[in-house]
Amino acid sequence: MERATNYYDSIADGYDELHGQEQRRKAKLALTKIELDETDCFLDVGGGTGYATEIFPGKRIVLEPSEKLREKVKGDSVEGVAERLPFADNSFSLVICLTAIHHFEDPKKALDEMKRVTQSQIVVSLLKKSPKYRRLNALIRKILNNCKIFDDQHDTIYVWNR
Repeated sequence: MERATNYYDSIADGYDELHGQEQRRKAKLALTKIELDETDCFLDVGGGTGYATEIFPGKRIVLEPSEKLREKVKGDSVEGVAERLPFADNSFSLVICLTAIHHFEDPKKALDEMKRVTQSQIVVSLLKKSPKYRRLNALIRKILNNCKIFDDQHDTIYVWNR
């Protein structure tokens, strides 16, 4: 994870230009598959600058290990990693994780943590071209059993409801 964090620190100034439009497209698709309103609080895990989920209603907290990306978040951000979410059980209506799980040191622990802190919904997207795709796809399907699966141009999107 440290190598990925260093990479994202190094591209922070151009992150939204490089990834923003694609990430926002995935966020818009996810938004059509979930229930979220202005009274909800949600967590964006590995959310980068938070640009993608700025369109969501409700209170957002972006969890991001890269200091340089966190500095660009509009609103609340917290330093941290998905494997050790610094929040109480059932803290969020939604946990969303777009195109980040392939960077996690322990994806199973990260998914378990996401389930722990959500009251009802999780959205995870997995980069299709990741060398870890087959293993992570099987893991996500196992941990988020009975999730709905949607195809995006570059990712597979998993939507789970408790």
